[in-house]
Amino acid sequence: MKSSCWDKNYADDLLEVKDGRGRVVLQIRLLPDVVQLQVEWADRNFTVMEDRKYTEEDGITPVFKYPSDEHWGELDPDSGYSYTQPMPQ
Repeated sequence: MKSSCWDKNYADDLLEVKDGRGRVVLQIRLLPDVVQLQVEWADRNFTVMEDRKYTEEDGITPVFKYPSDEHWGELDPDSGYSYTQPMPQ
């Protein structure tokens, strides 16, 4: 059984949090005039999504590489995310 410890990664404008299952459950991106929020509530059938990819099987698509202790602040090049571009839809 996987530990219930969470992993997280962040950059100047983006925070991402994983739960003990390894699923991204929170992404927060700060823009000059808006905050983009994506969250998955595991204990309820309720998911709020904004401007990112999500599947029931995989959850929110990660932006960073993991584990964070080996890839601190390192973007996953396959995520499509860029510091100068909005999150892909």
